[in-house]
Amino acid sequence: VVIVPEIEETIPEIIEDVEEVMPVKDEIALVKKGVVIQEVTKLNLKYEFDKFVLTASDKKELDNVLIAYMNQNPTSKVIIESHTDSRGGEVYNKYLSDQRMEQVVQYLEIKGISKDRVTATGYGESKLKVKDTNDAGEYIISYCKQNRRTEGFVVE
Repeated sequence: VVIVPEIEETIPEIIEDVEEVMPVKDEIALVKKGVVIQEVTKLNLKYEFDKFVLTASDKKELDNVLIAYMNQNPTSKVIIESHTDSRGGEVYNKYLSDQRMEQVVQYLEIKGISKDRVTATGYGESKLKVKDTNDAGEYIISYCKQNRRTEGFVVE
């Protein structure tokens, strides 16, 4: 789960009148007129360097976390955000995150989740979870791994 203070910018077409985004201990909650709409899901897919294909483990997590919830709550919608680390060029990293995002969207569609319930964006390296280089500009592999991710946020 990630703290995403700028999530309000991500969802205006899903929830028109979100008043604020409130941090809740390593999570966030969307707040509408003081009422929690839905806390962030625990969906957090990780990728190997320069990869975007979903693994069997990724599919299992999608099935158990996101698809199960969405099937039980047929009016819910989801925001999918895919990211890369900062290795590689900015244009290529945007392409790679778009491929990661598209893999998830296609899998959701195969599992019966309509595209109109999904808002998806690939951010490339523009929203690093952690800085993945040291002061000398060398990559810190454990930090790079944290940045290569796809996250899902359920909203109603």
